[in-house]
Amino acid sequence: MSPKLFGLDIASIVDRGLAAAGGVMAGTLIRPTPSVRVADALTEGRQTSDATYACRGFIEIREPRMAGTLVRRSGDSATILGASLPSGIEPQAGDRVSFGERTYEILGVTTRDPAAAAYICKIQA
Repeated sequence: MSPKLFGLDIASIVDRGLAAAGGVMAGTLIRPTPSVRVADALTEGRQTSDATYACRGFIEIREPRMAGTLVRRSGDSATILGASLPSGIEPQAGDRVSFGERTYEILGVTTRDPAAAAYICKIQA
C-alpha cells in the first residue's frame, strides 16, 4: 500500500487517472533473488532466480547529445507507476524492467515523489 498524503491515496488516483486517459505500457519489474545453497554442492555457490512483478509505466529514450552542441543529456529513464506494483515492492538498482520486447537494467531510482505515485529510474539497455 502506498503512503497517503492529505488522507488520499495519491498513487492510486494517478494510476486510475492515467488508465482512464488511455493508460501506459504494461511491463514487468524483474528482481534477481539469490537461492539457498544446495547441501550436496556447497562449492557451486548460490544460483539466482528472478522474481517478477507486473507493473505499468513508460520508457524515455534521449539522444546522447543535444543537436548541434557538445552538451550531453542526462540519459534514458523508465517511469514506473507505484500503484501498479505489489505492496512493499519498489524498484531498486540491480533490478531490470521490461516493456514490450526490450529489457533494461535499472541503475538507480533518481526520483520518487512523496506519494510513491511514480518512480523515475535511470536505465541502460
